[in-house]
Amino acid sequence: MTKQGNLNDQDVYKQGIYAREELSTTGIGEGIAIPHARSEAVNAPGLAAMVVKDGVDYQSLDN
Repeated sequence: MTKQGNLNDQDVYKQGIYAREELSTTGIGEGIAIPHARSEAVNAPGLAAMVVKDGVDYQSLDN
C-alpha cells in the first residue's frame, strides 16, 4: 500500500490498525480477518491480501 502511494506514513497507519483491533476483533471467521483503520496516514483507500502461514490470532468469534 505504501509503494502504490495509498499511505503517507506506514507507522501511523500500523498504530491505527492496532488501535482499531483493540475496539473489537476484525476476525470474521473461517480464518479470515479484515484489519483496517481510518487515519491521516491514508492518501487513498486500497485493498491488499496475504496469507500468513502460521496464522494470526484475531480472537474471532469462531476461534
